[in-house]
Amino acid sequence: MPKRKRTETVAEQKAKGTVIDFEKIITDSNIVPANSMTDADHNCGEGRQADVVERPVSFLGVRLGDDDLAIHVSSAFKEQIVTGQYVNLALLLKGPSELAVFTSGGVLTLAADGSLQTKPKECKDKVPNIEIWTDAFLMFASIYLKHHPHKMQELLQ
Repeated sequence: MPKRKRTETVAEQKAKGTVIDFEKIITDSNIVPANSMTDADHNCGEGRQADVVERPVSFLGVRLGDDDLAIHVSSAFKEQIVTGQYVNLALLLKGPSELAVFTSGGVLTLAADGSLQTKPKECKDKVPNIEIWTDAFLMFASIYLKHHPHKMQELLQ
């Protein structure tokens, strides 16, 4: 019977350079901030379990079921919704930076008499279908119903 070759440990393989240490590569590259690793990440593979499972900072772009649907919406825009002012639902579908352009002031224009005027930037986008409208309405409802939970039935009718 042939002798069995001794299996190297992970530490020995790392020392020889035959194991790729992705955690070290990511940490050294600064792609993800250093404090983004949670206890659950550090305990992984060491036979321990974390008491609380947290999401690392690097996964903030991923939405979970209990996330706020309108987290990207500014407080001023939320205030318009809560107070019952008209809002274009298409704005709720925009990303945070694009939404900020529409909600953070206006556009300077030159009037016919030569004076400067500011006008709010208008979103002329239309919601193209019922699926996308439903997404926008769910964001609208999540904002509105946080302040007016007693009006849920009115929104659903």
